[in-house]
Amino acid sequence: MKYVPWLVTSLIFLAGCLDFIDPNNENNPPLAMIKLSGTSPFEPDTNITFSAEGSSDPDGDTLEFFWDFDKNDGKNEKIAGDIGKFGKTVHSYSTEGEYTVTLTVSDGNELVSEEIVVTIKTLKSDIKAIINTEDETERTVKGEDQITFSFSAKDSISDSVITKYEWDFSYDSSDGFTTEKESKDSDTSWDFKSGLYSVRLRITNEMGETDESEFADDIDLKINYEYTSTKQISSEQQEHPVQLYSIPARYVRATLEYDAGNTHATDLDLYLYNTTQERKPDDDEGNNQNEECNVCVAKNYTHDTGSSEQLNDIELDYYNSSDRKWFDNVCNDEDRGFCEELALSKYTRSLLWTLLLNIGNSFLILSIFTR
Repeated sequence: MKYVPWLVTSLIFLAGCLDFIDPNNENNPPLAMIKLSGTSPFEPDTNITFSAEGSSDPDGDTLEFFWDFDKNDGKNEKIAGDIGKFGKTVHSYSTEGEYTVTLTVSDGNELVSEEIVVTIKTLKSDIKAIINTEDETERTVKGEDQITFSFSAKDSISDSVITKYEWDFSYDSSDGFTTEKESKDSDTSWDFKSGLYSVRLRITNEMGETDESEFADDIDLKINYEYTSTKQISSEQQEHPVQLYSIPARYVRATLEYDAGNTHATDLDLYLYNTTQERKPDDDEGNNQNEECNVCVAKNYTHDTGSSEQLNDIELDYYNSSDRKWFDNVCNDEDRGFCEELALSKYTRSLLWTLLLNIGNSFLILSIFTR
């Protein structure tokens, strides 16, 4: 019986050996899972907490956790996470983009990986510049008169307080936004001469975010220019110069009213010249009213011999292709009386029309306006 303890010990030892070589006791791979604090997308430079919480090992082995926060940068990093806190670690990205994060879990024998894509993007709050006006956007002015328009940006949208309103009352896409007025108030007003204008708004909120009204939201103004002048003429050749500002004009009409008497001995001819032209009405006379001018812009020397009351007029319409070139001139800013003829180039900033008549007593009415 003295050998019994030894035999029991041997059997236990052998049993342990048999368990060690049991083919059914193989190591099983761990399970890898990734958790984030918050939801993608994240702002640049935001601290993001990464965790492997939920990862496990079926054999109950102690797990180690390794992180690579950018799979595509070629570094193949293995940054160790806190073992006691399921590999918890903190990382941030300074540049916008999409980053593939790789978690590798090890049980000491096998490695298992899991991936997740994190998006880094600057998140903008809801901000939109909106302009309104209760004024009619198509108006008419006479001479150098101006019209005051009122605008409101009260309907502009922002998640934070709007601290600055900037206005461009003559926006041109080729020049970009130019601040003509800046204020903290949402309402404003501005005086306009005749012309075509596009009003644009830019707002800034207390977070430093800005928004500029879009083309479809801009307010377009069409301020027509209307000029009428009446002059009494006496005898000999008469000139009636007219200086125009705040063009573009679109339509010019000169009307000549006079009493020719029964004999029509003082019938008048009407000529229109541009300032670049030498006044030579004799060169423009002819037997056919439909003949083109040799020098002048336009002429009218028709006469109603059946009546003593005569009414002659000249019309130029920008939308008539043969007339258009007389509306497309560029003037010297230093000498507004000088205009260089440039067909189909720019609208005139300052255009001088001169009406030239022959002899007689009459009234001349000149009307110029935009349509």
